Amino acid sequence: MTHYTTAYELACAATSKQLGYVADFIPIEAYQVAGVGVLESDCGRGWHGAGKGSNNIGAIQAGSSWTGDTFQYTDTSPNPDGSSTPYVTRFRAYPTLAAGWEDLVRVMFSARRRSVLIAARMGDTYSVSQYLRKTGYYEGFGPTIEDRVRNHYLALRRGIWVVAFDRSEELPEGTPKGMPDTVRRGDRSPAVRTLQSEMRIAADGIFGPITERYVRGYQDAQELYVDGVVGPLTWRALFTDGYVP
Repeated sequence: MTHYTTAYELACAATSKQLGYVADFIPIEAYQVAGVGVLESDCGRGWHGAGKGSNNIGAIQAGSSWTGDTFQYTDTSPNPDGSSTPYVTRFRAYPTLAAGWEDLVRVMFSARRRSVLIAARMGDTYSVSQYLRKTGYYEGFGPTIEDRVRNHYLALRRGIWVVAFDRSEELPEGTPKGMPDTVRRGDRSPAVRTLQSEMRIAADGIFGPITERYVRGYQDAQELYVDGVVGPLTWRALFTDGYVP
């Protein structure tokens, strides 16, 4: 069983347990939970140093009310100019991965985050990001609140796609569908903007010669068919390999 498939199954179990669903029910909210797990900690394996082995899936800080184990780690706080300032704080640690997933569900869907739960049930990923920030779950990156929510949304959507691709299945109805449209030189669309964001180049939504050059270089590096057209295989590679040019 692969890493993200295991993570999704743990997210399903934790979501069902915390929300009181009957056994074997597959909760649509679990994709949003798993996406947050990918975004925040690569489902627990993204920690280094003191955080390694902490089973902290959601990068949840300890806070004054936490009575369990903790570890010290460096986080960052955004600045108005788009940069960030590092600071040292304490994060929660859990005895098992299952416990880490269960606490993530508790925190994401707590009473004061009812709006997050409703958005997750509707498969509304943008609103999940919006309400998580509004209720203090994350600060984000970017010079404005709008930028921080959008950046979180793009990362969360990417995390959901990664889990779905790993499971080789379509996402449940109501969630963002598997992947963007096929795009090629001459296209102008949000899908092109997503492509450019994934490739870390200027995201203007216009598939011109520079974008094509980056796509061809990426396809060659990934041993894909080099045609400059971004279809399902190229999208899948981009969303699952952590590519940075």
